[in-house]
Amino acid sequence: MRPRRFKAERLDEEVVTLCGAEVHHAVKVLRLGTGDSVILFDGGGGEAVGTILDVKPETLRVRVTARRVVPVHRNGLSMMVATPKGERADWMMEKCAELGVRAMTPLICARGQVSPGDGKLARWRRKAGEAAKQSGQSVTMRVDAPMVLSEALRSCAQDVVLLFGDPRADAATMMTALAQATRDASVVMLVGPEGGFAHDEIRMLEAAGAKSVRLAESILRVETAAVAGASVWAAWRTDIAGE
Repeated sequence: MRPRRFKAERLDEEVVTLCGAEVHHAVKVLRLGTGDSVILFDGGGGEAVGTILDVKPETLRVRVTARRVVPVHRNGLSMMVATPKGERADWMMEKCAELGVRAMTPLICARGQVSPGDGKLARWRRKAGEAAKQSGQSVTMRVDAPMVLSEALRSCAQDVVLLFGDPRADAATMMTALAQATRDASVVMLVGPEGGFAHDEIRMLEAAGAKSVRLAESILRVETAAVAGASVWAAWRTDIAGE
């Protein structure tokens, strides 16, 4: 059986100690014990292979036998999304993390005033870590504090490819827009609230150089649009990686 994966805060010691939810998952759920092989990752691209040294009620120690740094794709995707309500936001965070989104910024928009507090941000960061573990990734999606659109646009580097969802018939598809980007492009995808970005916000986006794109022929919910955008980007990245 393939070794199971667990998140560790640091991997630079010969013996790494896990605690909390990782121990519960390893011991109570997976029934792992002394001598079992595991893979550890730190969420920043570092991985280690090791063997469980001992298990105690609240800790688990792993003796590291090998380490490696997983290359981080230069052509990463960051998403800035007007936060949907309730469990829909949880689902969106989890699926975007599984698809390899590098960073997620909750947007505060004119037509969507949901501003998540510290509790929700902490929960989404936990979900991002769990998604990275489940999907075999070594880099965990970063969940940033909420920003208004103007602040979010100012935070973007000048050389990124800026795209925003727009169901207008004359908008290009996201795949078409990505096909025109360079192989190592960093992409920022913005998704507005239900009802879309306000007219002033669209002018702000266009002034910043953002291109409007369609994700489907139908009008999508916020969380569906975010996951659809992440899926298109993941397919594009997979295609260019195989060239």
